[in-house]
Amino acid sequence: MKRGTLNLGFLNGYDPPWGDRLVPRVQAVLPVDVDKTEIRIDLPRYYAADRRQYNATLILAGVLRAAPRNGARLVGITRVDLFIPVLTFVFGQAQLRGRGSVVSTHRLRNEFYGLPADEGLLVDRTVKEVVHEAGHTLGLTHCPNFECVMHAATFVEEVDLKTERLCGACQALLEVAPPEPDEVQSVRSGPRTPARPAPPSGAARPGPADPAPPGDLASGRERRPQG
Repeated sequence: MKRGTLNLGFLNGYDPPWGDRLVPRVQAVLPVDVDKTEIRIDLPRYYAADRRQYNATLILAGVLRAAPRNGARLVGITRVDLFIPVLTFVFGQAQLRGRGSVVSTHRLRNEFYGLPADEGLLVDRTVKEVVHEAGHTLGLTHCPNFECVMHAATFVEEVDLKTERLCGACQALLEVAPPEPDEVQSVRSGPRTPARPAPPSGAARPGPADPAPPGDLASGRERRPQG
């Protein structure tokens, strides 16, 4: 049974030649109709100069404001590097049982690691991260099965290890427990901080006291002191 529509919203003119290839592959995994679209948010407002990255929490808030009024879910897909204050970076972030999520392809590219470009591998990784974040909006949390697409990835090698499919347990959860869009819980990878509503606007405010919004799930690497 379909659970509405999921829009893949490429941010601010990001239009990779492989974008259309995501649609059938995401739709093959999740019980949603999938469309590709473009959205625009005020991305420069969310840049943290001290980290040379963009605040994923604030971008997620912008994506939520851009979400269609018909109740469809929206995954914002961007090429910029994302972080949340307690992690050095994130591949993506989502609201659990919410309507919005965001995915970055910045660290999914082989070139980031000094390796030759591989478009096929980039598409595979992006499909997995889009399905992962969209799965959170459907009510799925992180899965201990390392082959399940809902397994949390700290490094890109872990993205490569998992498949783009749901394991049997996660598939069963989707079938028996439809999520309530207004039921929001707070779950995250890494150290926990108090939850609060996603800020409606504003520049990135880096620092450990800036927590994530309710329903936030983020996959990334724990931030460690530099020295």
